[in-house]
Amino acid sequence: MHLKAPDEADAGLPPKDILEQVLRGVEKANIRFGKNFSVRKIFYLPNDSAPVNVYDFLAESIIERICTGEEFMELNLQR
Repeated sequence: MHLKAPDEADAGLPPKDILEQVLRGVEKANIRFGKNFSVRKIFYLPNDSAPVNVYDFLAESIIERICTGEEFMELNLQR
């Protein structure tokens, strides 16, 4: 698994805390849906701020959408 941030020294949240929360969310979703998803890469904002547990919620929500067949909406936010 690989955490990707431009410069870890500038990270607002410790990468290990983000990793822990993402893995917790994936584990909860796997139990909930009887699946075995895993994490290959985590991309995050290097200056993101608390609460770090939002990564738990987001990871679980992504797997929930996959398992329930909900669509993902792509936004083009380029200026």
